[in-house]
Amino acid sequence: MGKTEGDDFQTETKYFRNKRLGGSLDWANKPEIYKSYPSSKTVQLPNQFQKSTITFLKFFKNAKASAPSQLNL
Repeated sequence: MGKTEGDDFQTETKYFRNKRLGGSLDWANKPEIYKSYPSSKTVQLPNQFQKSTITFLKFFKNAKASAPSQLNL
């Protein structure tokens, strides 16, 4: 079996641990951290939340299992 286009692709795109494409990192021109959508409507989020009356352990103690009890293969 001879070399195929797939073999060429694998060879050309092979990962080398110490080889960086495009040179070094340009820390002066980093992209923005968050994507912004200037034309989108903004939503005001609440500053305070009501405290829950249930504890973490009590919540999970009363939770119902959602997985089937028996797995039929």
